[in-house]
Formats: sequence, C-alpha cells, structure tokens
Amino acid sequence: MAVSLEHLVRYHEDGNDFLFQIVTGDETWVHHFTPESKAASMEWKHPSSPVRKKFKTTPSAEIGSYTTAGIRNKSTGRKERF
Repeated sequence: MAVSLEHLVRYHEDGNDFLFQIVTGDETWVHHFTPESKAASMEWKHPSSPVRKKFKTTPSAEIGSYTTAGIRNKSTGRKERF
C-alpha cells in the first residue's frame, strides 16, 4: 500500500509526466521443465496407506510467451490510439 500512496503523491505533484515514466509491460520468454523422479514424487503418508502404482513418465519441456499489457507511450487509453 505504501507504493500506491507514493505513486498517488507523485502523480499529484508531476501529473501525467510521472505516468509516462512508468514501465507497465514487457514480453518475457519462460522455459518450464518438470522432471518426474522417485524423489520428486515422494510424499508423507500414513503407514497403512496403500502403495501407489508407478507410472511410466516422460519429462516435458514447455516454452511459453507471457505478455503483460501496459500503457503505450503518451497514451491515455482512448480507443482512437489503439
């Protein structure tokens, strides 16, 4: 909440010039890999719990693009600008 209050105070002092300095969007590539091993799948359970069946697994690798939207340079968000 302190950051929001600081932004509000700076907006009050600097107006729209302050808003144009804020970076609100970027595109980032994220590599995701989830290995499945005996150690990774171990969990705490009661001694009388039934034994879990073992399944054949294959590691997966996913590459995704995550984009965050933001305010364009010197734009107020009016539809004529987009």
